[in-house]
Amino acid sequence: MPYKKIEKLDIIIDADLLSKFEDLPEFRGVFFTAQMDTLILKYWPIKQHQDVARLLKISVGTAMKRYKDLTNGKTEVQDCEK
Repeated sequence: MPYKKIEKLDIIIDADLLSKFEDLPEFRGVFFTAQMDTLILKYWPIKQHQDVARLLKISVGTAMKRYKDLTNGKTEVQDCEK
């Protein structure tokens, strides 16, 4: 099935709304500290993930990814202690 060519449209954005978006701070991601890493390693396997992430002020997905990064992808407590 051939694709339809889409015309380029000129979309006008309200100047006030555009200004609000321009004033937003730049996204810099999450910078993990040694303290955060220690807390994630210690409590991620034994506490409620939502609670750990909330106290660290990061999302559950971000905390889970960091835990996997710190443990080289190991997710079981026994695997991490070896």
